[in-house]
Amino acid sequence: MSGSTRDSRGGGKLSEFSTKNDLQAFAGSIGVDSLGIADIAEYDKLVPNDQRPAYFCEGMRRIVVVTKHLLTGAMAFKDVSTQSLNSHLALDEAGDCLYELAEWLEERGHLAVPLSPEFADTQIKKTGAGLLDLKYVAEFAGLGHVGLNLNFLTPEYGSRVYLGALLTDADLEPDQPLKDPICPGMTCGRCAVTCPTKAIPLEAERNAHVNDYRDLDQKACSQGAMRLSIRSLFKVLRMLTFELKNAEIDRVLDMTYWKDFWIATNSKRGAFAACFECMYVCPYGSKDVKKIFAIPYRMQDVKGGKVEHTRTATSHLVKFVGPPTDREHEYNRSRDFQELGR
Repeated sequence: MSGSTRDSRGGGKLSEFSTKNDLQAFAGSIGVDSLGIADIAEYDKLVPNDQRPAYFCEGMRRIVVVTKHLLTGAMAFKDVSTQSLNSHLALDEAGDCLYELAEWLEERGHLAVPLSPEFADTQIKKTGAGLLDLKYVAEFAGLGHVGLNLNFLTPEYGSRVYLGALLTDADLEPDQPLKDPICPGMTCGRCAVTCPTKAIPLEAERNAHVNDYRDLDQKACSQGAMRLSIRSLFKVLRMLTFELKNAEIDRVLDMTYWKDFWIATNSKRGAFAACFECMYVCPYGSKDVKKIFAIPYRMQDVKGGKVEHTRTATSHLVKFVGPPTDREHEYNRSRDFQELGR
């Protein structure tokens, strides 16, 4: 490729090799919040399953990871379907940025390919798993820290970020993981005590490092996070399968969950994870947390309740004391899936 060729988007000469600084500068110009680089050979050594590049490709040398934050305005909504739509818009933005970054690298003579952050491979894990576990790749690439609830936290936006990654054969300088964790685990405990389905650990060994006990009951989490879309369809199918004999036809045809499923698939509203309780209360994020805590409705999350800490010689237990009676979880305000829609 000629060194005199101009790049209309990057603003500089094309060359066979571009530095990490060049890539980071271009990433910032197209809206990426932060970018980190992981060495594939080193990362592969740490992964205990097949969620590693060596499982599905050859010849790539680096993983480029990017973050994109959820708009702070979404936190002002009581309506979780609107919040979930905005979360997916942020994920779409990350995907668009990844494609531009990959194209930028390929214009400089490298190979690059974005990975879908939503793809689930049932060969890797029966219940589905991404080709890469992006939160741990992002931690390895120095962008932040996987917290108590297994959300990824960055210094700028706490747990209110979405991740994307691409693979490239470019020999870019890798980043190093952060020396100190962002999430203090049980010392904070806000996400654990506010989780409506108790999916986040509420107890840990005394003085243990958060990396040793961070976890999430995925099945329990899904009860709060997947209330619409595919879960609505499952609800209808279960009714048709097990209750059809005694079901009222009008009730089946005019069922709320049919409407939910149609709206979700047609407009994306409510089609994605729809529980943001742990994001509301995460107190980390230099660029957004003060704005969130100043939103009148969110102040009920943060200032109305408190976390009670019980420490023994061997354990640390957290419990929620609160919130005010006029502040219910968005989860509680949504439809009760123990009842059929009417």
